[in-house]
This record gives sequence, structure tokens and C-alpha cells, in this order.
Amino acid sequence: MGLVLGTIIVSMMPRNEEKGDKSHWHDQTAPTGYYPLEVKDAFSRDILLERQPRHFISLAPSVTESFYAMGLGDHLMAVTKWCNYPVEARALKNVGAHIGSMDNPSAEAIVAYHADIIVGSKLTPMEVYELIDSRSKTKSIALAWDRLDNIRESIKQLGILTGVPGMALELTSKLNREWDSIKDEVNLLEQSTDKVPTAVFMLGIQDGNQPGWVSGEASWVTDLVEEAGLENAASRIGKSWGQINMENLIALNPDVLLIRQPESNAGVEALKKSIASLKDDSTWGHLQAVRSGQVYLLSYGPFSIPGPRYIDAFSELAKIRKSYSATQLGQVP
Repeated sequence: MGLVLGTIIVSMMPRNEEKGDKSHWHDQTAPTGYYPLEVKDAFSRDILLERQPRHFISLAPSVTESFYAMGLGDHLMAVTKWCNYPVEARALKNVGAHIGSMDNPSAEAIVAYHADIIVGSKLTPMEVYELIDSRSKTKSIALAWDRLDNIRESIKQLGILTGVPGMALELTSKLNREWDSIKDEVNLLEQSTDKVPTAVFMLGIQDGNQPGWVSGEASWVTDLVEEAGLENAASRIGKSWGQINMENLIALNPDVLLIRQPESNAGVEALKKSIASLKDDSTWGHLQAVRSGQVYLLSYGPFSIPGPRYIDAFSELAKIRKSYSATQLGQVP
């Protein structure tokens, strides 16, 4: 018991800034002359990295998931309280190695770790990055994760920042191969049908049976929906994310309703019951998607975090597109 507790405490301790040990990939992957490295982050700040970073802190679940997917999870010192995937990230958070939320992290906790770089998103205010930079030698960098192309580019950027572009290339190549395979199937479906089905992606059904938050005209989820051969009917709300009421949703009248599942099992079961009763609802029953049974539940994680699991989200959407086409042709999906 004492040994296990001791191990956990050591894993939580901020490192000594003078620590000189090298990671197992340090000498092999940083090309001669690679550093100093100058980059511009998502806030258009110029960042100078004097040497290859070996100890990281993540300020966003998207960053955390990308580091682990690249095989660099063992170099993460701390994550946010919202980093639950993969299981190693959840374990790191659960032993206390987290710095709070990404929109309001603890600068004191971050500085105490003496990490080489802090990487996050624009959901963390720029003032937080500036505060970190002013109080330590740690370099803080914000990356963009709001569109599909940004996700792909930010994964590559993580490889460049950490001096291991090959690891990022390996991950992106794998994702691209899977993407191309799925996209080929979507293209065949589009060729076999004239109508492009309209869809609305919802983050859930709110209290009072209201639709609530939907993906608008410029978001990474909308990018995936449209790449999967569906037209996002909610693009006309004029922003990346927004709330709509029942009247707005009826006006959009999509062919397909895409509803993200809640995180908890109890929440999923409750949502399934709500969906089962929509046909008998005096308002929801007006929707084409409800009348035709084209209401789909989507996985929570892949549709919540704009990271490498975008490929899982895309696969789900492609299957829904296939199911819709089969229904239209009178086939059993």
C-alpha cells in the first residue's frame, strides 16, 4: 500500500526545473539545427522554442488525445479536468495531475510543474497564456481545433513543436487512409441518389423538450456532416454553434436528426426514451426526420472532442448516410 501511494505521489510532483534526463526519443528524432524553432500560434503570437521540449501540459482534451494518439502520452505532466480519453489520461487526471478547466485553468498549478511547453486551444483565454509566459520559462502555445482542416493541421503542428514530426506523420497517414476508405463509400452513395438529405446535429434534447444547441455553418462537426454526404440545414443560423427553439427546428424540417448522446449511461437511457416518444409529441411529430424514423444517436466522445477521433465520428456519419439511402430505396439498412 505504501509503495503504491508513494508512486502516485511522485507522479503528481512537479519536476525540478534543472532536471537533465532525456526522453527515450530525444536524440533520435530532433534533426540537427531543428531548434531554435519559431512558430506562430492560433492567437498570432510569435513563439520561440530554444530546445526540444520533453515535458508537456495539455490545456485541452483535443491536445491530450492527440498526444496519446501520437505515442507521446508519457511526456504529459498534467491535463485538464475534462480530459477523460484515453484511459491513461483519465488516470493521470484522477491522481491529481490536472490544472483545472481549460477556460479557467490554475496558472499557479501550471507554473509549478516547470513543464517545457503548455499546449491548448483558443478556448483558454489569451490572458492565461500570457500570464504563464510572464511567470516562468515555460512556453505556452494555442492551436486551432474549430474546423476539420485545423484539427489535421494542429496534429501535424504538435509533431513539429515537440521535434517528432515523424510521429505526427504516422498518425495523420493512418487517419488519411481510413478517411479515404470511408469517403469512397460516401461518394458511391452520392452517385446513386439525386437528393442530398438535410440534417441537423444537436448536442442533446434540453429540458422542456427543446432542441437547444446545434452545429451551424462553420464548425468541425458541420465539416464532417457535409463530408458524409449530408447537408447541414442549420448552417443558416449564421454561426458555428447556436441555440434554436422548436419553431426554428420545424422551419428547418431536416430529413435526418443527429443527436449526440450524453456522457453517462443513465443519460443515454433517458434520451432513448425521449426519442421513442417523439412521434407522439404534438410538436416534434411535425418533423420529417421524426415521422420517417430518421433520428440517430451519436457517440459522445468522438462528437465532443475535435481530435484524432474525428475519424470515428466520420465513420458513424457515413453509416447513417448509408442507412438513409437504403431506406429511401426501400431496402433494409
